This record gives sequence, structure tokens and C-alpha cells, in this order.
Amino acid sequence: MNKNFLIILIVVFLAVFVFFYINENKKTDEPTLVFEEIKGLDTKYISGATWPPEITISEASELVCNETASESSVSKRVYKQVVNNQEYCITASSEGAAGSVYTEYSYSTIKFSKLITLDFTLRFVNCYNYDGEDQAACIAERESFDVTNNIDEIISSLEYK
Repeated sequence: MNKNFLIILIVVFLAVFVFFYINENKKTDEPTLVFEEIKGLDTKYISGATWPPEITISEASELVCNETASESSVSKRVYKQVVNNQEYCITASSEGAAGSVYTEYSYSTIKFSKLITLDFTLRFVNCYNYDGEDQAACIAERESFDVTNNIDEIISSLEYK
């Protein structure tokens, strides 16, 4: 193979590489949704089996929420909740396993004309596995805990840049 041909081939390869690299990494003027860093749960007896939430963003103009009837006995519950003027459709499904209950959550809401969905799973330990003060602290944490506040904080931090 000719030495000059090899040099030309290398130069062409580098030019093509630089062209694609620049085009892949150039900034666009299209606005994007930006979240602040998602904080961990500030709990001792409740933990995130999958936390922080997985976030899905899609086009939507309204929130559709097919709520579960209050007298229903199905394990998957769907309901609406409004927090700080933000409406959420919440799906929750729980399953027990070895001294804990795992609850899968899906929170959906509309913001900036986008459907924002946050999916995660929390682990709630059985407080009666503890004795004395730990049991009381576990029960108190469980009774006062509302993950919706965490989710609303995440959604409230969302910016359209």
C-alpha cells in the first residue's frame, strides 16, 4: 500500500470523526426539562428498593386517571391527589416478603404540557419485628411518612430551560 494513500485515508477518517463528533455534541436551542438532584429518603425504617425514581417524560395535554373504586378489593390502587395545586394520579401496589412490604408506586402529573411519570418501589419493614423504642419509632415513622411530599418536591423543582 502506498504511503501517501495511507496518510490520505487517515486524514479522511479523522475529518469524518471530527464532523460527527461536533454534530453529536453541539447544543440545540430546543428547551429541555431539568430536575434538581433528587434527595434520598430521610427515613430509618422505610427505604427505597428503587430510589431515586425512574422518570419518564411524554407528550400529553391532560392527566387521565382511572381511579379504583373505594370498595374494590384489588391490590393495585389508583387514585388522584392534589398537593400544592399539582394534581397527581397515583398507582400503588403492595406485596409482602420476608418481614417487609414492598410497594411499587407510579406518580403521574402534567407540567409544561408534558406527562411526567415517576416510578419507584419502597420497602416498609414490619415494625413488630422490633422491640421497645425501635418498634415505637418505626410505627411513628410509618404513620407520619407520606412519599407524596417527596414526589411533589421533585416535581416542584422541575424547570423548563
